[in-house]
Amino acid sequence: MSTENGYNTKYHFDANLRDVPDAPEEMAAAAEALLAAGKSRGLSPEERARTLSLAGTYLRTLMRLDEARSCLEEARDLFEETNRNKPALVTALRLAHVYQWQGQFTLADSIYRECIIRCQTDPALSEYTDFAHQHYGKSLFDQGRYKEAEAQFSQALALREAKGNVELEESSRSALDTARAREKQRLESEPGG
Repeated sequence: MSTENGYNTKYHFDANLRDVPDAPEEMAAAAEALLAAGKSRGLSPEERARTLSLAGTYLRTLMRLDEARSCLEEARDLFEETNRNKPALVTALRLAHVYQWQGQFTLADSIYRECIIRCQTDPALSEYTDFAHQHYGKSLFDQGRYKEAEAQFSQALALREAKGNVELEESSRSALDTARAREKQRLESEPGG
């Protein structure tokens, strides 16, 4: 992401694979603008869902997790009610990311696994399989389950190489390298390691 209505919404990943806003004040302003737009009476349910889904993403990145969860739960429900499977899946991944950051790993991981299965069984959703593996890997990483995270990042990387998207490939390679380094550190810190 780069800009939303002229706001700088760019972000980078820190050493823990978490996205951090480059310009927090501007991302916050973009989120507030989206929240205000989402209250407009003239929006269709789908437009409201799209607005809330993006607002929820920015709010998560800003660590406003309860607000993010509320936006994303409503957006997911609206997408599901209107049978919009692709945006419902994307929003479910975003919501799982919030649960992950809230430390609700059982709930987050359940959603990630469900999304992976949906992507693998529904050809219309298959384009998101790499994202589902990548984000599930980040949840496993946050739990210190580095070997399992590596497996998810490897799957995401293979899918992204097939897509030919260099930026996404680099993201998966970086996550994979980070997980491998953490697993190595973990093994070296064990008694007798």
